[in-house]
Amino acid sequence: MASFPPIIFDDIADDVIKRAKSQALEYALISKPFTFNRMKKPMSECVVNIAKGKFVEYLFVSLCREQGLLVDTDSCETPFWQRDHRDFVLMDREWDIKSIFLHSVPPNNAFNDCPALIPNRFRNDQWGTRDYRYVPSASEMPAYVFLFLSHIELRIELDTNQVTFIQRLCHEHKEQAVDQEPFKREWFIERFPRFVDLELEIDSKPIIAVTGMASSNQWRLFNDQPKGPIFVGGQKVYHTAINNKSCRSGDLPSFGELVGWV
Repeated sequence: MASFPPIIFDDIADDVIKRAKSQALEYALISKPFTFNRMKKPMSECVVNIAKGKFVEYLFVSLCREQGLLVDTDSCETPFWQRDHRDFVLMDREWDIKSIFLHSVPPNNAFNDCPALIPNRFRNDQWGTRDYRYVPSASEMPAYVFLFLSHIELRIELDTNQVTFIQRLCHEHKEQAVDQEPFKREWFIERFPRFVDLELEIDSKPIIAVTGMASSNQWRLFNDQPKGPIFVGGQKVYHTAINNKSCRSGDLPSFGELVGWV
């Protein structure tokens, strides 16, 4: 298989970043009461962890649309009180964005040498549900697209009243997804202390490298990747805290080639 170079977005518009931060923060705050804190991390860290995935999702979808791709997010949208499954529909296929915030950029921008990771912590984790179709309108098998981000830090400072407000909702809803709408988005924004003053902070402008994609024809390439450090060219680029299935992202078909970016 020919290895196409990664597609690198290194000059993302400030307004796109600002909008992605705002959307990601709102989603992280309002969905936290329905997201289990398995690692017992502090509230601010939990919120940031939720926001990071949404931040990348909003950025990538914006970039795809800027490049003329007909990306459908409505078909994949789940309410804030339920678990997300897929991120968008494109070319009759439902897609899940798998992103890694690298600890350091690989030597010579060798993003294709970075691992494509799919969480495999338990039986029904993302590896176990990789072929499950959640979107009835998507006729093709589901796929993952693998993104790598430059080393950036996201942070949020929550005061005591804000933490207490979220903790009360976490206790009330037991940090579990629910079947019915627990409260209105407008109610949350109105009641949350000093909501308008909050901002998701970022220490540098993100660089996104889009590499491979994987679907049913590529699963045979994936092997067990235990938790621990990951090296590229002798340099530590990431440390995974969970078990994954993995392969070299450059050994997968190029997402850029599929959509005509290369």
